Amino acid sequence: MKRKQEKERYDRLSFKTLDRQFQQEAIDGLSCSPLEAKALTEILKEVFFRKKRSGAGGKRDRSQSGSSGEVLSAV
Repeated sequence: MKRKQEKERYDRLSFKTLDRQFQQEAIDGLSCSPLEAKALTEILKEVFFRKKRSGAGGKRDRSQSGSSGEVLSAV
């Protein structure tokens, strides 16, 4: 049990470290403010690291965004 807790703690800390490192790169490299860098980090985590939803959720997201077929049929 303790080993699992230690691994979870390590995983959380490593993500926090990566988040902070990314934020610092955004501040230094892109001249973002700390607030903008934090917002950018949150957006990236939401887009790239969100948990996969159950089966139909992914398909529904794609259909809502519109496809070229829908655009052509509307014209």
